[in-house]
Amino acid sequence: MELASLNALNDALREAAQPFGVVHDVHHKDLLFDYIYRYCGENAIPAYFSGGLSDASQAKRAFDLSMPTISDRNPKILEFAAGYGRVARHAHTVFSGCQYTASDIHPEAVEFLKLNFDVESILSTHEPEDLGIGGDYDFIFVLSLFSHLPDISFARWLKTLYSMLSNGGVLLFTANGDFARIKHPVPFENMLNQDLGWGYGPDSDQPDLDDKEYGTMIVKNSYVVQAIESCCPGAQLVRFESGVWFGQQDEWLIRKSLFAASEPG
Repeated sequence: MELASLNALNDALREAAQPFGVVHDVHHKDLLFDYIYRYCGENAIPAYFSGGLSDASQAKRAFDLSMPTISDRNPKILEFAAGYGRVARHAHTVFSGCQYTASDIHPEAVEFLKLNFDVESILSTHEPEDLGIGGDYDFIFVLSLFSHLPDISFARWLKTLYSMLSNGGVLLFTANGDFARIKHPVPFENMLNQDLGWGYGPDSDQPDLDDKEYGTMIVKNSYVVQAIESCCPGAQLVRFESGVWFGQQDEWLIRKSLFAASEPG
């Protein structure tokens, strides 16, 4: 992109970010921003900031509803698969008073989050069993990752993230489920294997990642329930809401047992 175009884009980003009181910088490798920009053109710029605030606020409402008495003790929050900060740039406003950590698989994203948004940021791993970013999180939210994970890693990531919760902590994650399949039969209905309860394709908004590791996933709701029951011992389903994220993804909210430490591994 030519310098004049870059300057114009930077000016537009600064103007759009100002009403939100957040950093306007967008990383040049932010493929989510590029994806939105391709579909929305100039409208993508204000939508990027307003959408980030909307998602942060929606996650915070889920936190407040599921853990109404915890906000007075500086709770630990983890945003997993945080990307380049579309949501995290609003952390200090929306999750004020919380210990907020963001994690992503891209080293450049982790550095960008750390330098620009003053949040703790930790590099994720390609294998869930290799993740070592601590635990005892009161609330972990994962937006639009499980909608991209294949069957081989779906339950494993669910197990790993659940294990990182404090006893009584809550995990929020979103997935393309029955609602998405009904709303968008193409491609989801065509992708779904009815017997297996899931379907997977290689397309995604992150072409830099291996499409065998990150693509597009569609699941039956029963598939998610089975994954929770098999990988999250003692989990309580706090809430399920159909199609409430991004116009198509379901919200799953599960709580870790208060007595998880006494349960067999």
